[in-house]
Amino acid sequence: MEEKKSIFYAQCKRVENEAEAKAFLDQVKDQYPDANHHVYAWYIGGRDGHMLQRFSDDGEPHGTSGPPVLDVLAKANILDAAIVVTRYFGGTLLGTGGLVKAYGSAASGAVRQAGSVDRIPAFYYHISFPYSFVDQLTHRLEQAQIEIRDKTFLAQVHYDLVVPAESVPAVLELIQEISQGQALVEKGDLTFFDRALGKGEGAVYE
Repeated sequence: MEEKKSIFYAQCKRVENEAEAKAFLDQVKDQYPDANHHVYAWYIGGRDGHMLQRFSDDGEPHGTSGPPVLDVLAKANILDAAIVVTRYFGGTLLGTGGLVKAYGSAASGAVRQAGSVDRIPAFYYHISFPYSFVDQLTHRLEQAQIEIRDKTFLAQVHYDLVVPAESVPAVLELIQEISQGQALVEKGDLTFFDRALGKGEGAVYE
């Protein structure tokens, strides 16, 4: 986007840790090595319960650029994402309000083009059960849209499942009902899966 001859390029990308965010920032700097400013913000967290947020005005007046970019992520409750807004100065000062508006608008544009996903908590489960229940149990799990990540056929049938946290009680009841209480169930680690809400994982807004 252009504002009083200054050109703004905003890019956003999904990141899962600060190392990925810094690598993304370095990539943008390499892409636009002669730019005047590379303002950035990222908001990371949720996997281990610890939230991390960083921002930088990168030489712009204090509070006029980094905070508005971070605000775009915070207000939309977008986690595990980084935004970098690159500015080529056009010779005309925008003033405090103009900078806040320009950086915020550029960041919002990149987020709109990137789209977003909803991160759903889930648990891994390993189940084993007699062969006599395989057809019915497989059918009912597929009906319930439970992901069967791996199938192993030994003395008994072994399935590795990914079960949304909100569905755990109903799915465990279903397994025991169909297997007549003969299934062995082992609970695994917490994980997350993504449900698409928008276009994709990253975008450039010019």
